[in-house]
Amino acid sequence: IFQRSQYDGPSKTGTYNLAYKHIFKKEGHTLDFEANYSDSKRDQNAFFDTQTTNTANSVNNVVYSDFIKDDQNLSTLNVDYVNPLNDKTTLEAGAEARLTRTENNYNRVNAEDPGQNQISNYTYDTDIYSAYVTFGQKFKKFSYQLGARFESYNVTANLNFGNVKFDDDYITLYPSAYLTYNLTDKNTLQLSYSRRVDRPSLEQTKPIREFSTPLVTSFGNQELRPQFTNSVELNYTKTLEKGSFTTGVFVRRTNDQISRVIYPD
Repeated sequence: IFQRSQYDGPSKTGTYNLAYKHIFKKEGHTLDFEANYSDSKRDQNAFFDTQTTNTANSVNNVVYSDFIKDDQNLSTLNVDYVNPLNDKTTLEAGAEARLTRTENNYNRVNAEDPGQNQISNYTYDTDIYSAYVTFGQKFKKFSYQLGARFESYNVTANLNFGNVKFDDDYITLYPSAYLTYNLTDKNTLQLSYSRRVDRPSLEQTKPIREFSTPLVTSFGNQELRPQFTNSVELNYTKTLEKGSFTTGVFVRRTNDQISRVIYPD
């Protein structure tokens, strides 16, 4: 098997940002607002020439072209508030909206076998709304910070204008806790717990090929769900004369881990 392939095409991205910060009279008391918008357009023109030789040494050629047009825009709005209630206590809170709109158009052209031609349209939209609050206090040798983030997540995927659909909608809580104890001025212990999420990328969900070889074609799974990780860490830090040294142990458990699966094709 031999394949000659060629990929080319332009891409363009524009990003716009607006930020505002209000500083109150009290030191450290702030209110931040930020808005971002990005628009990405990427075209890909691909050419494939695959040759296979059978046991009789006869050569079979499969020649076709791919045209992919990807359009994506991302809008984010977030506000963050910090208020040091006193010398030892700090309150932080905030909210964010993250909206993604994606459309992908795919066209495969096989001049020798028009029956292999294919046209596909895929859209993948996500709406994420979140709010968080953290509260921290400091004592002589001990300090802590407790936090929680609430998140509403909605995804809608459509292949070929609703021929294949996928919807998911849920609310999740992400708690966190950080405890710090100063054994001495130069020796510190920190224990922490956090829960985080890793969401699939567009390429991991898009059922349109990412790349293709004679034996492997890479494409995504639109029903792919986010993976969640719970993490517990214990760290020790020693401050030196010209730097510091840190060592630690951690345990992490991931549910619904995202990974690549290979099927014969």
